[in-house]
Amino acid sequence: MSTSDDPLERLALRETQLREQRAVLESGRGMMRLALRFLAALGVAWAIVLAVHWLFFASPRWLVLVHTLAFVLTVGYGLTAALFLRVMRKRMPEIYGDV
Repeated sequence: MSTSDDPLERLALRETQLREQRAVLESGRGMMRLALRFLAALGVAWAIVLAVHWLFFASPRWLVLVHTLAFVLTVGYGLTAALFLRVMRKRMPEIYGDV
């Protein structure tokens, strides 16, 4: 990206960048990517909570194992669903429109 000394040119460039970012979020593909990032962030947060649970609150071992099993099943389901959506988007793009 080239920098300019003219403030109006920098303002126009910034406005163009903001419009492009908004256009990405208004498309189906951008919303899908944002949703996947949000779900990935939730998964990382849950993994951190689970690690803290294993380290500091492991006294009822069965409860920690149930939480770990729920985490593994949820992450596995999410990854399978994301893979399924990706395969379906490749095979039948007309169903998803602009996605």
